[in-house]
Amino acid sequence: MNKTKSLNDLYRDFSAGKLKKKEFPAVIFTYVKENMRRPYGWDTEDYNDYLSWLYPRICSSINSYKEKGSSFENYILSMLKMSQREFRSNQKKTSVEETAAWMTQITDFYVSEQEPVYNDTFAEENNKVKKIRNRRQLLILILKCCAHVSLDFLEKISPILGIEYEELKKMINTLRKKQRKRNVYVAELKEKINTQFFRCILYENKLKDVATETITAAKLRELLERGRERLDKMRKRLEKAHTGPSNKQIAKLLGVTKGTVDSTMYNIKNKINKEKKD
Repeated sequence: MNKTKSLNDLYRDFSAGKLKKKEFPAVIFTYVKENMRRPYGWDTEDYNDYLSWLYPRICSSINSYKEKGSSFENYILSMLKMSQREFRSNQKKTSVEETAAWMTQITDFYVSEQEPVYNDTFAEENNKVKKIRNRRQLLILILKCCAHVSLDFLEKISPILGIEYEELKKMINTLRKKQRKRNVYVAELKEKINTQFFRCILYENKLKDVATETITAAKLRELLERGRERLDKMRKRLEKAHTGPSNKQIAKLLGVTKGTVDSTMYNIKNKINKEKKD
């Protein structure tokens, strides 16, 4: 693609038949990806998630565009602004719902009706706080959800867990630091997958324009086959990449065996599944 061409130039090429209908959305997506700056305040992971979410919107916008009115470039730029606001709004909504769900589950599964047995001062100030049946289970669950807990929540829950606030905060920060590194890895992997995906599209389109029984066609088929294999391997790596803290990391932090954390998480999942069935 000629990077000096504007979106209007690309649309004129498309209207003149120089760009095929199946090829055009990929060309516009690549142009946007290469020329659009990452919005202020977005990290790499958010931006890559947005790009993955954006491609179907571009396809839909191209099909809906009519030449009467604004230019194609202004039309696409307006769509990008609206899509960024919509993506951010959906992202915040999802985050709030997930956090609320976890907090609800903590109350439902780990709190009994007995009064607390802590010191009198704490009991007087928190007479509505209920005794935890299994502190270790709750602690492991909180560490597992380290990305969704606030400092205010940690300050309130630390006396119930019998752990100093600063110690609990240090555990959470340690896991969050490791999580940020994993997020960078996942973001870079997503970027490679996107690039490889459109590289395969390019090979497919080039194959359509060359004679079948030629050396060039044979080389393109070989490149396409290897490209698809590489894409499949990267997708499998992405499926196995977890951004949350691993059971092994939590076990090391608490000074227990990994089997203990595995068993705890297994019991938690069983309780959740049982509640859903009931």
